[in-house]
Amino acid sequence: MTVDAGTGRVTGLADGANIIRIVVTAEDGTTEQTYTLTLNRALSAPAIATSVSIVNAVVGTAIVPVTIDSTRGTVASGYAISPEISEIGLSFSTTTGTISGTPRAVADEVTYIITATNTAGTNTATVTITVTLPPLPAIATSVSIVNAVVGTAITDVTIDSTGGTVSSYTISPAIENGLRFSTMTGTISGIPTAVADEVPYTITANNAATDVPGTAPVTATVTITVTLPELPAIATSVSIVKAVVGTAIVPVTIDSTGGTVVSYTISPPISPPIGNGLSFDRTTGTISGTPTAVADEVPYIITATNAAGTDMATVAITVTTATVDGTQVLNAVLPQLLRATTKITVDNISNRIDQALDASASTDARLNLGGSSTLQELINNNARTALQDGLDIKQMLNNSSFLIPLNVAGDNNYGANNMTLWGSGDYLNLSDDASGVDWEGEIVGGSVGIDARLSRNLVAGAAVSYSEGDIDYKRDGANNDNNTLTNTLTSVHPYLGYDLSQGGRVWGTFGYGQGEVEISDKINTVETKSSRDTELYSLAFGGSGDLLSSNSWLNLSGTTTLRLKGEVSLSNIKVDKSDLTDAKALSIDAHRYRIALEGSHNHTLASGASISPSIELGILYDDGSGDETGGGVELAGSYRYSNPQGLEMELRAHGLLAHESNYKEWGLSGLVKYRANSSGQGLWLSLQPAWGDTPSNVADRIWQPLAITDYANDEDSNGSRGLQLNTELGYGLPGFFGRGLLTPYAGLNMTNDTQSYNIGARWAIDSRLNLDLIGEHKQTDDSIQLRIDLKF
Repeated sequence: MTVDAGTGRVTGLADGANIIRIVVTAEDGTTEQTYTLTLNRALSAPAIATSVSIVNAVVGTAIVPVTIDSTRGTVASGYAISPEISEIGLSFSTTTGTISGTPRAVADEVTYIITATNTAGTNTATVTITVTLPPLPAIATSVSIVNAVVGTAITDVTIDSTGGTVSSYTISPAIENGLRFSTMTGTISGIPTAVADEVPYTITANNAATDVPGTAPVTATVTITVTLPELPAIATSVSIVKAVVGTAIVPVTIDSTGGTVVSYTISPPISPPIGNGLSFDRTTGTISGTPTAVADEVPYIITATNAAGTDMATVAITVTTATVDGTQVLNAVLPQLLRATTKITVDNISNRIDQALDASASTDARLNLGGSSTLQELINNNARTALQDGLDIKQMLNNSSFLIPLNVAGDNNYGANNMTLWGSGDYLNLSDDASGVDWEGEIVGGSVGIDARLSRNLVAGAAVSYSEGDIDYKRDGANNDNNTLTNTLTSVHPYLGYDLSQGGRVWGTFGYGQGEVEISDKINTVETKSSRDTELYSLAFGGSGDLLSSNSWLNLSGTTTLRLKGEVSLSNIKVDKSDLTDAKALSIDAHRYRIALEGSHNHTLASGASISPSIELGILYDDGSGDETGGGVELAGSYRYSNPQGLEMELRAHGLLAHESNYKEWGLSGLVKYRANSSGQGLWLSLQPAWGDTPSNVADRIWQPLAITDYANDEDSNGSRGLQLNTELGYGLPGFFGRGLLTPYAGLNMTNDTQSYNIGARWAIDSRLNLDLIGEHKQTDDSIQLRIDLKF
């Protein structure tokens, strides 16, 4: 019902009573009155039509429902149909007038009259329905022959139907032996349970057309034969598993080359986990998991079964605590440790060469080294430490940074007699994440050397370097932490430096060293250690040249210099095989190529002292073993001070700004230089690398030159020759009772296989008589010796 607000006209009244509510409001909006009107409309006779007028139905197929469209008058009394429609299998709704259902019999054309009734009258509509038979089915099986195997599911045999709609399927003879037949789809499926000879099965498709008497059946045939499978033939992917507590094993899988396996079992019994963190899959025969405890070797027998029989395979599993092969860690860490260690040595030597060729000779100085105010105090402190705890070169170098020119000849001329003792301590912090190992650590190292400025342009010497690197690491993806690697290395490096014309300089050094690398690997709560000896070979060379130099670039007195520097360092470290872990020997290369631009300023103070700050920007390329190769950019700086009394101090710092790998490096180092009197009393250092046997004490050679000559010329009776390095640091004092020279000393002796330390005192009473008291510590034993040398 609709009311027009403008005209008040009412349209769309329904049959019967229609209630209208009218609200009247005064013009001033203050008064409102509601009126209710009831309009009655007389009931109209029905007006209906069917949704379709003709239906061509098929036996066995549901028709599309025939519905009624009522356009007038409420049908209160319902609907009726004539003639009766249920005889052909269809149904009629007296409430809605709808015809629906599935015809079950053929019927000629029949016109059905549908009558709608209410109190006002009636109305009718007609629909004509004809029911015919469907087309005959046309079917075929997906395969005609099935060769089935006991225990193995067959590929489903399906029906391809291309004719009339099939209402149901039947099969003959009845199917059994683990197979199934679907009467709705005609599909054969299942797993045969027993051997069966060839049987042809006939599948019949049914619909209303096939039910007509005299109609030939519609069929398809499939022949099924069931035989035994092949015997299983299996093998395990490995026959021996050496598992490690806390580390997942590589799954042990089954290679099956015979008949299809129905199931797997394992003996000793495992239900379902193998125990100790391992599990066994009864479907695939796979063993996997992470062992949780140590276990002796157990042979496990895996049995594969099918209808034809069984086959077996064996795998022996042993679970031990982790053993440290360390190859992955060494390949990841040692190349960068080696580059860093080489950098310490090369920087110390190249800086020393620069100082030796730039500095003028001087003989007067005082010593303040490592917290000791005098040379005697330095010797005494080191002697006490060596006697109590053994001589710790790392501690000695790390606590002291020094440079000591010694005017042995007592003049300022060039030559082998005017030697310089020097030393430098360094610290580097470095980290990386490469080759599956995430690591971070530090290196503490230092060098002690002695050299001589043989001419104005040439310096030659040798240095002993010691370094210790302590690294914390974790393998990527591993459930481990608190792992450490410690690498110690002692090496000797002869070197040369030469000044070219026009401000150029070249230098070179080669080195040989020995050390040890120790890996401590912790998995869960199990910690294992492995140590392996190492042997170092290195070669480094470089050069520098002044590009520009001026006294007027900066608003300061002094000279500003721009210099180009380049260097190449080639290193190889050989790591012995490990008898503990069967790890093979390794040969690891670590090379670095570097070019840098250095700017420095040299300024002389009113006191005569000079300061020299510098800054350096370099480009480097790392090559060799490991994944952390590639280019990088480095920034370095230094500050040097020297005074006329012979005291020189220097502080150096450097760091990598960027690197192609994740490698990070920064470091600090410094030195103190002083000059001492060159009389027989005072500080001295002896360093002697040699092949073959040498006297057990380097200091002996200073007082016994003939012995040195014999050994150098190989005139002794021992034909065995090996690389040796003997060093000694001493300090000469007036002898007892004012006679001769008393020299306390400490020394390091290194051969291919062993190292030994000694500490003692020598009293040279006169040119013919020497007394020597020596305490020596070796890797195998300790000794105290009293030696008397008397010359006739």
